[in-house]
Order: sequence, then structure tokens, then C-alpha cells
Amino acid sequence: MKTKILFFPGVVLLLWTGLIIALFSWFVMGEQQHIEQIALRQAKAFFSQVVTAREWNAMHGGVYVEVTDTVKPNPYLQGEDRDILTVDGKMFTKINPAYMTRQLSEILSISSGVSFHITSLTPKRAANAADAWETAALRSFEKGAAEQFELLDRGSEHATYRYMAPLYATSSCMQCHGEAEQLPENTIRGGISVSIAANPLWALADANLDRMGLVFLVVGITGFVGFGYSAVQIIRKRDEAETASRIKSMFLANMSHDMRTPLTGIIGMSELLRIKPEPHEQEEYASLLQLSASNLLEIVNDITDFSRIESGRMELKERPFVLSRLVQQSLDMVRFACSRKDLTLESIIGDDVPDQLIGDEFRIRQMLGNLLGNSVKFTKSGSVVLEIRSKGIQDGVCMLRFSVRDTGIGIKQSHLDSIFDSFSQGEAALEDGRMGTGLGLSITRQLTSMMNGRIWVKSKLGAGSNFTFEIPLALPDEKERIADNGITCVSVFGESTLPAGFTILAVDDNPLNRVYIQKILEAHGHTVLLAEDGEKALSLLQSRCVDIIFMDVQMPVMNGIEATVQIRTRSDLAVAADVPIVAVTAFTVEGDRERFLRAGMNYYVSKPLQAQSLLNVLDEVFRASLPLGGSDVAVSRKVHEAQDRAASGEFEHREEALVLLDKEKAMEAMAGNARLFTILCTSFLQESVDKEESLTQAVSSHDWKAVMVAAHAVKNSAGLLCAKALQEVAEQIETDCRMIVEAHGGSTDSIEPVSQAYSVEKKQSDAITIAVANFTVIMAETRDAIADAIQESERG
Repeated sequence: MKTKILFFPGVVLLLWTGLIIALFSWFVMGEQQHIEQIALRQAKAFFSQVVTAREWNAMHGGVYVEVTDTVKPNPYLQGEDRDILTVDGKMFTKINPAYMTRQLSEILSISSGVSFHITSLTPKRAANAADAWETAALRSFEKGAAEQFELLDRGSEHATYRYMAPLYATSSCMQCHGEAEQLPENTIRGGISVSIAANPLWALADANLDRMGLVFLVVGITGFVGFGYSAVQIIRKRDEAETASRIKSMFLANMSHDMRTPLTGIIGMSELLRIKPEPHEQEEYASLLQLSASNLLEIVNDITDFSRIESGRMELKERPFVLSRLVQQSLDMVRFACSRKDLTLESIIGDDVPDQLIGDEFRIRQMLGNLLGNSVKFTKSGSVVLEIRSKGIQDGVCMLRFSVRDTGIGIKQSHLDSIFDSFSQGEAALEDGRMGTGLGLSITRQLTSMMNGRIWVKSKLGAGSNFTFEIPLALPDEKERIADNGITCVSVFGESTLPAGFTILAVDDNPLNRVYIQKILEAHGHTVLLAEDGEKALSLLQSRCVDIIFMDVQMPVMNGIEATVQIRTRSDLAVAADVPIVAVTAFTVEGDRERFLRAGMNYYVSKPLQAQSLLNVLDEVFRASLPLGGSDVAVSRKVHEAQDRAASGEFEHREEALVLLDKEKAMEAMAGNARLFTILCTSFLQESVDKEESLTQAVSSHDWKAVMVAAHAVKNSAGLLCAKALQEVAEQIETDCRMIVEAHGGSTDSIEPVSQAYSVEKKQSDAITIAVANFTVIMAETRDAIADAIQESERG
């Protein structure tokens, strides 16, 4: 990472350094003051002791001390009583206060570095003469000063603290001084100066400063490192955020390009098919149309899966599956692309690889599809090979190694470390114009990790690549093994492993949805009963038994959640209390699925409905009801979670111009059944006038809940016919009204059309009124487009 100095971290570090220096300087000054206070207290203590000793000595008229080598008779003391001789021959001499002071000074100077000097401006003896500092102090006493304290010769080896206080005349002084020397009491006679060596005290201060300096150094370095590390982290996080933002910007640009490319193919091929080309051209156009749709679906699925993995909502569904079928289906996904590029596609499965395993078949197929798709995409000539080997079986778990190798363009060594990162693509791919989501390998890596496996790549630029992943898969026991005599039901609407002959109840307040579900399921040989709300469904279930229920969530009279609770708890119904119930709803926000499941629903499929989505969820319901190993009906493939399949519809490519009616897409959803399309269009024209009138009347009366109900119904009908412009404006009106209802504590699950007005701000009301005006215009244009589509279908 390139080192950068940010202004804010730099300022923080400077402030921290300045704070540490300031605190240490303050401590140094405090230590200096502390040493001076110690010296002053010591000097005062010595002065007080000397004065007290002198007072005691004077009170007794002096004291006698034996004459020794260190104590000689006082030459300045005259009188016959100065010296006395004892009977045993010892000589004693009188020690007066002044002589005692000099003796104490000599002793303390040797032992403690402290000395005293008694002095005055008019001394009796030359030795008591005041020096310059003492003279200044004595003169200050005459002016009223109480004491003097100062450090002299600072920084030298003779540095000394000097202290001096005045000596006052007392009655005891008169016992030693003659009448000629007598002064009034409390008159200043002179002073005693105390000298204390400064260097020993400063040595103590230096030791303290050394210790505290080390503490400050540690604290300073710790803070500096902490702030520095934080600054580096800030820089790194900023760089990562900038990089992520740049990559996501590139990703969005790529998506704009990549989604437009297949959309252009879909629109172009659809237009060519509408001009009724020759049969061989129709087949070619249809193949190209399917290829473009598959490419678009791959992009949307990558985005959806990445979002689910990043949010932690991706869950693995481990069930028994047949490996050979999985491999065949994985190869089928790229077989058409390989044939167009004249590539050899083959698979190699080791003899010791079990054919039946337990795992998430859909996610494994997705991982193989990503790797095979990349290999085909970046291989101009040669081959793509899928190889599966067993690394051994232990405790009923087989470690399988899947390898996909190709003879494509390869990857630079410098890009191998980041090739599995999100939004990452090889440089050669970008230079060659093969842009994609950059999510396929990231999703594969994360899925491998979720399966407790690992993935790696070996590649050489210009010589091809070899992507390999290993995952542990459990072996099924005899009861879990899948029998291979299944029956597959195939129709123009898709395929299903569910045998024909089931009775299915479709509950939906939208007649277009009911007709759509009915036609799709009847085409597969099932009996379909219809109900327009939860109450009518319960009434029907009192006399009819059904195998599966498709239940819309938001309906008038009684919504799907309330109806589900009734089915689960009532004993007067002909249907079993645990009958499978599939939630059919346009709700796709996080938490909706859990809410439906808590209400008692078993499965979930989102609107707008797709034929294969209905068939897939039927397969899942049927498969979940099979006793393990006890059915004559085999399931040829893993059924995916309904919400995973439906989530691909959450990401719609929005073109700049609104589409009134996307007939091609509607026909695709209906598997090309023109008759069903005409039926649904006719039903829409018959009901749209009433729905529009209900919506506008509710707006006029400010019944926002009724507006929400009406807009919801129009949105679903428009979505079924791929009337994008009408669907979007209806969805916006529904969303605005839902916010108003929820803000006032109203329920949005039930859409019972009970008049209920809420007070809202004028700007909210005006915004909805404007949207409704737009809705009216688009509704009229959509009717015209649908009428034209019906006439075109009848002519065709």
C-alpha cells in the first residue's frame, strides 16, 4: 500500500508529541520546585534548631565542655570562670551560644554538607563578618524582610542553597553580653545564614526525572505508535473503500454493458421472429434468443447469489442426489456454446467415485456451471474437460476433487491471488472485451468454503487454466438412496417430476393470476380449484380435499395468513391440517419468508409468476412428502428453494424508456402459449375499467388503504402481462399508500376494502394525486397496447 500522510492524523501525532513534551516539562519544573521546597524546609529546620540551642545555652549562662583536640577554650570569651579544673585533673571550658554555633556548623558541614554562619553588619570578630549575600540579606531585614532564600552558583559543583533569618535580642542574650552591648529586646542583632549543598538534592531530583522520563517515553511511544497505527488503518480503510468504490463503479459499468448486450439480442431476435421468417431462420433466431436470455439470467443470478451470500441468507440444502445426472446437467448448460465455438467438451469420472451422494446438488451444479462457463468463454479453440476424482472415503464421507481445465487464454501469475475476489476479472478478459459480473469465481469460492472445502487455480498465460475444488460429501444409506425409475412430466410450459392427477387449490384475488395458475397446472394433468379470497377457500375446503394449496398473501375479506392459520387449526375442514401451503406474493423484502413460515406456510414463490417456478415448487412439495427409499417415483434432479429461484426476478433491467407491453417476455413466461396470453389480455381489459374507477374514487375520498388495495391488484395484473409502465406506477402508488397506512398503525397484511381515511400532509396527498393522474394516462395507453396485441394474435 502506498504510504500517504493525512492531515488529520499528522495533526493528532503532533498534538500528542506536544502534549507529552509539555507534561514532562511541567513535571521537571515541579521537581525543581519540590527540591527547592525540601532545601528551604531543611534550612529552616536547622536554623530553628540552632536558635533553640542558643536560647537554651544562654538561659544557663553557657555550658561547660571537656577540652579536647576538637574543643578548645574560646579565645573570645574572657573571665575567670571560662576554664575550670576538676579534682581528677580534667579541664573544662565554657561554651557560650556563639561558640556553640560555630562548633555545630563545623560538625554538620562534615557530616551533612550543611553549615551555619552567625554574622552581623558590626561583628566583634573578623570571622563573623558578613559576605556580600549575607550583607544584602541583613540590610533587607532592616527594611522588614522576614527571611532570605536563594540558590547560588547554579550549575556548578559549588551550587548552594543559602538561607538566612534575623537574630533578635532577648533577655537571655543579656547574660552573655555586657551592658555596653545590651540592646532593647526584639532588636535585630544580626542573623544566622544556613548553607546547604545543592548537588546532593539535585542528584535525587535527576534520579526522579530519569524514572519519570522513562515513563513519559513509554507513554509517548505507546501513544505515538497507537495514533500512528490508527492513522495507517484509516489510510488503509480509506484506500480499501476507494478501491471497493472504484471496483463497484466498474462493476456497474460492466453490468450496464453486459445486461444491454443480451437484452439487445432478445429484442433484436424477437423483432426478427415477428416478421415471420423462414422455418430454418426461426430456429436460428429462437436459439440466439434463448442464448441471450440465458446470458441475462446468468448475470442476474450471479448478482442475486452474491447478495444472499454477503448478507448471510444463503443456506445449503443437503439431500441425496445422483452425481452422473448432475454432471450431465452441468455439461448441458455449456454444450450449446461449445458447439458454436467448435470446442470439445468431455467429462471424466473416476471408477471409484460414488454415483449417489448427499449434498446441495443445486449449489454444486452452480459451482461447476461457473467454472465451465468461464472455461468456454475464454477458450477460442481446443477443449474443456471436467474431471472428478475421489480422494478417499472416511467415516461415510467421500472427499471429491472437481477439476475444470481448458486450453484457453490463461491468467497472468500476478492475477492469480486476486482472481477469486469479488468483482475481479482477469486482465486478458478485459482486454479481450469479455466483460462479466466478476462474481462467478467469488461465489464459487464462498460456496466451497460453506461446504468446508477449498478451491485453487493453476494457469499459464496463453496455455489454459485448471480450476480445482475439493468438498466432502456424505454417502447415503440404503433408505436414502434414490431409485432410478422416475417419471418426468413434460409440457410446453416446462417440466416437472410431479406425477399428474393431483388436486390443487389456487387462492388469489387477481383473476389473471388464477387463470394463469390454472392453465399452467392443468397442462400438466392436475385438477385446479379456484378461490378469490381466504374465506371462499375455507368454504370450499369444507367439502373438498386438495393435495396442495397456492395461497396469495394479500387478499380482501380474509388474507392468506389468516386463512392459513384457520386451515392449520380448524377440525371441520375436509383437507388435512398439514396440507402443503405455498405462499404466493409480491413481498420480497428480508423477513417476509420467515413471517410466512411462522404463520404455517411451507413454501414460498414470488410474483410475477413464472411457469417453471410453479412447477419447481410443486416438485419440492412432492419430494418433501416422499418416504425415504419407499417411492416408485424418482426425482431426476434437485429442486431448489422457491425463494432462490424467484429471487432472480428481483433484479429487473430498467430501460430508459418505459415499456407499455413486453409481449415477447410475457409469451416467454407462458412458454409461447398465445391462447393463454389472449385469455389473460381479454380478462385484463374487462376488469381494468372497474379497477381504475375503484382507485380514483378511493383517492378522491382520501381512503389511502383502499387506494393501496386497488393499486396492488393492478400491479399484479400488469406484472403478469409484463406491462412494465403500468406495473411500475401502480407499485409506486401502493408503496406510498402503504407508508401512510403503516405510519398510522394500520394493517397492510389484510386488504379488506373497508373505508378508512388517514390524515396526511398535503404534499403526500398531492404526490399520490399526481401519480394517479399519470396512472390514468398509462392505463389508457396500456389498454390500447393490449388491444393491439390481441388483434395481432388473432391475425397470427
